[in-house]
Amino acid sequence: MIAGVDLSSVDDETFAQIHSAFLEHHVLVFRGHDPAPKQLIAYGERFGTLQVHPIVPSIKGYPPVICIPNLGKKHTLTEIWHSDVYFAPTPPLGSILYALEVPECGGDTLFANQHLGLPPRRSYAVARPVRRRPRLPWLKGR
Repeated sequence: MIAGVDLSSVDDETFAQIHSAFLEHHVLVFRGHDPAPKQLIAYGERFGTLQVHPIVPSIKGYPPVICIPNLGKKHTLTEIWHSDVYFAPTPPLGSILYALEVPECGGDTLFANQHLGLPPRRSYAVARPVRRRPRLPWLKGR
């Protein structure tokens, strides 16, 4: 958790530290903020170009911001394990989640470091004909 930062006015030095922490930990928590959609967009743009969700409608006037209501476990859009917009040709770096309502305790929002699901980074490049796809020992399927 990062404390003592006003996300509405982050200077470059502080953002560099936040960005470094994000790259290391992949999930950051900031408590006690009440950002307007315009502030969420401005903060998100510090990380790069924001994407408009291709399926979920955005909040009127703020294309990169969507609202996902909690309609109960049987009706919610996010009840299954998912990675936000993973199917896009260039998936987003991440998502900013701003909870308007949170339970006193518990809750089901979980995060997983997908980097840990991959084997240690190695070079799999070998001399092969261009038409043939490399076989990765840890990749199942085709």
